Amino acid sequence: MPKVILRALALFAIFLHISTSPAMAQQRGPLVLAAASMQEAMNAAADAWAAQHHARPVLSFAASSALARQIRSGAPADLFVSADEDWMDDVEKAGFIQRGTRADLAGNRL
Repeated sequence: MPKVILRALALFAIFLHISTSPAMAQQRGPLVLAAASMQEAMNAAADAWAAQHHARPVLSFAASSALARQIRSGAPADLFVSADEDWMDDVEKAGFIQRGTRADLAGNRL
């Protein structure tokens, strides 16, 4: 399995560990806002996660900047996968990332 898919799976595992609403997780999978450039890897990771008898994550793709603005405006997200470290820093500095849960695991290129 490619490293980026394994890293994306690791992100899902981190989410599972920090999830604060087990009842909600049973109703639907985690809501993942991810950079559009990560679409192929995130879909593969979501399929692999679901194949392990978990609810399939709900994936929403857009530019990292757009996703960061949505999060700062109150959009719900269980996991934010940014392709731009500056936007991840922005969301973290604004207080929208739970302390101790950020993991810089994956990279990509066009």
